[in-house]
Formats: sequence, C-alpha cells, structure tokens
Amino acid sequence: MPADSWIGNSCVMDRDHVAAVYAPRRFTNKPDLMQGGAFTAIVDLKTGKVTKLAFTASLAYFDPTCNPGTGTAVFSAFRDDKTHLVTVDTSGKTSADTTARGQITSAVPVEDGVIAARGPRLVHIDRSSEMKDLTATDGVPFQIRAAGKGRVVFLDHNGSTARAKLWTGKGKPPTLASGKLGDLALKQGDTGRVFLTGRPQNARLSGTPVTQLNAGADTDVSSLGHLAVDPVLMPGIRHGLARIKDAGKGFTKPEPQPTPRMPQDPTDESSGDTAPAENVVHARQGLVRWCGRMSARVVSSRLPDRHQRVRGPAAATDERPRQGRRDPRPAPPDHRP
Repeated sequence: MPADSWIGNSCVMDRDHVAAVYAPRRFTNKPDLMQGGAFTAIVDLKTGKVTKLAFTASLAYFDPTCNPGTGTAVFSAFRDDKTHLVTVDTSGKTSADTTARGQITSAVPVEDGVIAARGPRLVHIDRSSEMKDLTATDGVPFQIRAAGKGRVVFLDHNGSTARAKLWTGKGKPPTLASGKLGDLALKQGDTGRVFLTGRPQNARLSGTPVTQLNAGADTDVSSLGHLAVDPVLMPGIRHGLARIKDAGKGFTKPEPQPTPRMPQDPTDESSGDTAPAENVVHARQGLVRWCGRMSARVVSSRLPDRHQRVRGPAAATDERPRQGRRDPRPAPPDHRP
C-alpha cells in the first residue's frame, strides 16, 4: 500500500525470534488505527521467515512486549473502553486471547496470564480474563519487565521523580533506585534479567534480578547487556532541520485525507510491491537488529563529501548527450528500402 514511510515497534522473544507491529506512518493520525490497526508478525531471524498474524494491534510505545523466559509476546488493542490482549508463541500460535475492561497498558506475558498497569495499580489478568489487583502505585506503572519466578520490575513515578520497583508476588514493592523522570529506564534482558539504564540515584540492586548498565536511558540494550546503542540523528538531517524556520510548528489544519483504500500488509506477496522481511524488523527508527549470534549489520549513513560528485543510479556517458555537443556514437544504419 502507498506510504511515505513505515513505523513500528518490536521486542525479542528469544535469540531467534522477534515480535513486531508495523504500519504506515499516517496511521498515527487516525485514533482507531493508532489504537488497534497496526499489522502484527513474528519474524524468524535465522531464516528470515515472516509469520503474519491474523489480528491487528496498537502502535503504542509498549506494544508488543516480550518475555524471553516464556518465549511469548503480548499484543494490545484498545476499542470501546476495552483492551484486547493476545499472547502468542514463537510460531505465531495464540496461547491466550483475553479482553479486559478499561485501558490496560504495558502488559507483559507471564506463565499464567499477563501482568499490566490499570491506572495507578499493578494488575494480573489470567487467561479467562479475570483481573486481580496486585499492588497500588503512585502513578501509572510503565516499562514493566519480566524478571522470572513470577516477579516483575517496573517504573513508578510521583511528579517528576521516577522509581524502579520490584514486585515479588506479595507485599509492598521495594524501591530499587530513583531518579528524574526520563533519566531512568528498564530494558528487558534474556531469561529473568532486567537492565537499569540512565542516571539512577540510591541504587540498591544487590540480590535482585536487576543489573545497572553504564548507558543512557534512551539506548537500546542487547539481551545479554554487552551492547548498548544510542540512536542519533544524522548530521545532514540535523543541519537540514536547523535551516527550516519553525519546523513542525504552527500547523492549524489536519493532514489531507488520503484516498480510501483497504489496508494491505506490505509483506503480502500477492501485492505488486513485496517488502523484504528486514523492513518489518527495522521499521522503528534507531531499532537495533537483534540476532542469535549478536552480530550487527551496519548500514552506512555517511553523506557524500562536498568534493564528491553524486551520480544517479542509471547515469551513463552514452545515455544522454551533453547539451551543445554531438552524440559521439555513429549513426544507426539506414534500413529503409
């Protein structure tokens, strides 16, 4: 389907599989598509096989969320004051399909359902859609990460202060670290591991499944914590934006409505334009390519030097004679009778 660009999110289910949501960028301008119209897929990083799923999901920042310990991912969709939660395994098979009242956010799959946020509460939703309050929180919990043995680590906040907390299954969750909101982040590691990044204060992580990394809060972290990638804006783009006065400001009218057409998955081989599997995984800007051997393929983003001549992909010396000069090729033979 026509699109100026594609966006999406992904998470790592295990060393060989990624769960992804993806959609044309313009879906963010439509509430119903933003909240539950994105395409969903499981990508096998070894073979490149894309298993497209038979449901759609939201483009929210937390969607999808994976638990490497169970090898599952949960997708969320929001409709009519209800949240539809679908949990799948690495083959794309649905292991749980539940609906809960209200807005359920940051859901993470666990062995007997999902643990998620519902307002200022941490809740558990089992596979029959029964919801149980686990603990009250100061704000809406976010960045909920599976820590093994039924435990989860999450971020809570009160005003401009964020706190990393550990839910162990009972009692009040202890605070593991605190910091300025936006300066702390929790990254999902492999089975039972969670990484704390950013600039935490008063960290007390001894005896917990959380490991602090010397990396920024916005970095993407590998599942073993050996690699952290900080997404940056290319100098050429940064320079271009700086030259545009009031870029992104002062808009008073909505984007013109596109010609109505049925949404089509860009990986659908029945369409004329088939997108490679990599486009599904790399839809989100700055996304790290996760693979089993933790190898990285770096695509050069270097702009040509100012002394370099930019040539078109089909440019050839004999394709187009220079203006004011004769074509040096001999004239074709005359076959007229």
